[in-house]
Amino acid sequence: MLEADAAPLSSYAGLFATLRSTLDTFFLELPLAARVGLQSSLSARFAAFSDPMVALAFYLDGFWGPARGRVAGLLWTARAGEEGQSLPDLRDAAITSLADGDAPLAARLQSELSEFLAFAAQPARAEAWTRLHPLAWWRLHGERFTLWYPICLRLFCFLHRRLAGNGRLSTSTKCLPPGRTVCPQTWWTNALALLSMQHSFGVPTRSLCFRVLSPS
Repeated sequence: MLEADAAPLSSYAGLFATLRSTLDTFFLELPLAARVGLQSSLSARFAAFSDPMVALAFYLDGFWGPARGRVAGLLWTARAGEEGQSLPDLRDAAITSLADGDAPLAARLQSELSEFLAFAAQPARAEAWTRLHPLAWWRLHGERFTLWYPICLRLFCFLHRRLAGNGRLSTSTKCLPPGRTVCPQTWWTNALALLSMQHSFGVPTRSLCFRVLSPS
């Protein structure tokens, strides 16, 4: 049993984005103002960090594939009226940084990323993504992507506990079922209630636990 602090880097963007998106269509028993307030709080917390490598990790972990289309259009802003950035914007900024001014390399990284996204989205790959930590997946299956393979071996060694602002997600003593099962409704309900408590009353909470496969 590992705490959420040991979850892969991709979970940082994945949880912020999917929870914010979910508030549009679920938890309708909450007042609209409360849901909008929570969305604004999530946006501001994520935008205060917004490291492009976090967004890149989100795209290199096939576990989050089903959610990417739904959250791609979300803009992350620290304050109302500011021009925000989407996860694809941040991902592309990370690729530009990795290429370090080498336009042909940036184009090759983009092309191979497109190949990876198509490969990872195949139904036959779905079970592996729910069972394996992304670092383990890249170690076992990633060598075919020659540019991204060495990058991912480093990227997924970095745990999101080191990121500023991740304390907002460390909010529960509940445990998830075995595997990397994404977003059970019961977990979202508990997490949302605790986030709402923090948002409204500033109540301190304790660590959320995940059962994930260790990257080691």
